[in-house]
Amino acid sequence: MNDHTYRLVHAQLPTLSSSEDLLANQLFAGASVVLVDAAKAKLDDYVKPLGQMLEKSSEPVLLLVATRQRLQELRGQFEEELGGRQEIYEVEHETQLMLRRNGLWIMTTAQLAKLLEQSQPLLKDVHFQTVVFDGLHQLQAYGGSCFQALKLELWKLCSTPQLVVTSSLWLAAEMRELLQHAKQPLVWIREPLEAAVYGGLQLRVELSETRTEQLQQLVEYLKLESPEKQRTLIYCSCESDFQVLQQQLRKDSYLLHRGRQDMNRLEHWQQQLTGKILLLRAHSPELLVENVQSLIHFNMPATWSQFRRSFAVLKN
Repeated sequence: MNDHTYRLVHAQLPTLSSSEDLLANQLFAGASVVLVDAAKAKLDDYVKPLGQMLEKSSEPVLLLVATRQRLQELRGQFEEELGGRQEIYEVEHETQLMLRRNGLWIMTTAQLAKLLEQSQPLLKDVHFQTVVFDGLHQLQAYGGSCFQALKLELWKLCSTPQLVVTSSLWLAAEMRELLQHAKQPLVWIREPLEAAVYGGLQLRVELSETRTEQLQQLVEYLKLESPEKQRTLIYCSCESDFQVLQQQLRKDSYLLHRGRQDMNRLEHWQQQLTGKILLLRAHSPELLVENVQSLIHFNMPATWSQFRRSFAVLKN
């Protein structure tokens, strides 16, 4: 596993009763977590375990949000969780106090930029134990170039903090950058996580800088987990990926599926437990495949619903 590979979840975890327990245990152990879920979901799972960590922490925690509305929403949740046992600071009202004490610092990107501009010398003595990027997709959309500059300043204050990142979109480049600065990085995608907790599914994501590196990662994985020993499916999220893999993989190592016109050619493959890779172009609702050991997305789909649909081909 190279520097661009991050474990999601792996192995059966019989002692854990739920995915919330798994998240809490990872945070308590100091791991950095990227939490990805559907666009309409409330990505607040980290509030309870982070509140418990705050009560025992000797260093401040920074919670960065995109909007004042989200700031007030999360402040209310933490106030309920902490019950006054730990301080919660907003930069507009309590700047001098928060610079001298530990607790939760909650602010928007605009407020953090203002704080860095006005109190840069004082911040040199501040060491954040944990930094939370709440709603990475919104932070990026609202903050723009300001958000990029803020991250550079943050890494000067804490080079390898514990990071907690939530997002409703798969932002590969942004996530890769954050995880390179994180301590013990872990990526958590909610629904596959449930499968891992209860079914022992192994998941991982590899982030690459170039197409060449991406192809090399795939080749290395196929050497390690050979299709000759297990049933393998590869999804391509776009036509260009579909064409590239046809050129790069050995001609006798894969079978194409482009739609219903290929169904007859797949009957023999369906009867075999191992052998050729089944190369799929996006969603294939007409397929129902048994005994799949490896399901590979050469690139993550553009939307969460597309990612979820890709599991529909699995019969069991």
